[in-house]
Amino acid sequence: MRPTREQDLAHILTLLRIVPADLATAYQSLHESAGVNRSELTVLERLADDGAATVPDLARAQGVSRQHVQQVCNGLAQKGLIAWGRNPAHKRSRLAAVTNEGYKTVDQARMRESRFMMTLAGQFSASALDITRRTLESLRTML
Repeated sequence: MRPTREQDLAHILTLLRIVPADLATAYQSLHESAGVNRSELTVLERLADDGAATVPDLARAQGVSRQHVQQVCNGLAQKGLIAWGRNPAHKRSRLAAVTNEGYKTVDQARMRESRFMMTLAGQFSASALDITRRTLESLRTML
């Protein structure tokens, strides 16, 4: 017996709750060999894309606590992926900036993610991806 549309939608909504955790696990596995976790990579990418920033600025931009970002930045600094610099706008709030090694880490991570996405994309037809995208966009508009 074919599920009703309501049952199909309920199943899709369940998958939408589960898939992000599965994706986070896949990304964590993807980057384990590089010695960075997802939180570290998020901070590194933001600094690489937007330039030097303070811990409070990074925390606000990511919607997480300043303490969390401070811990992440301390770990990145210990790994030599960011460096602390003077902040002309504030004596006590230093600027975090990506080092050359940090940029290399970001580039390698993005290459791994690109290969991962290409592999995933190859598992679906273009029309299936298009239908999925349009359906999710419609759902988002309705919500």
